[in-house]
Formats: sequence, C-alpha cells, structure tokens
Amino acid sequence: MEYPERWLAGYAVVHAGPGETVTAQVPVPARLLRHWDERAGRWRTEPGPCRVLAGRSAGDLPLRLEVDLQPRD
Repeated sequence: MEYPERWLAGYAVVHAGPGETVTAQVPVPARLLRHWDERAGRWRTEPGPCRVLAGRSAGDLPLRLEVDLQPRD
C-alpha cells in the first residue's frame, strides 16, 4: 500500500507574541493511519516507519519525527 506523500492528520491553533514560545498538542487518531484492504475486507494499518512533519504551514515544516507503526488490527 502506498500512502500519499503528505496529508493533514491534525492541527492546533495557538497564539504567540514576538519571541514567545508556545507548546501545542496535536492528537493523531489511529484511524487516520488506516487504509481499506480490499483482499482482507477490512481497515488496516501498515507496519513500519511513518514520518511525521510539523510546522506553521505546508511550506514550513521544520519539525520531523519518524515513528515505527506497530498495528494492533
């Protein structure tokens, strides 16, 4: 299964003044990492690495994290 290169899985709205640092939490529900498996007739999550990008906009994604998906389906 090939996933799109990028898709929006969540977002948060925060307000910060000049020079101010804020922390935002963006939950990503597990169901957003699933796809329909036609052969199995059910939703599945592919195991393996998944890259998570975060930033102010699609053109500014300085934060990167790779997680290893271990599906429980």
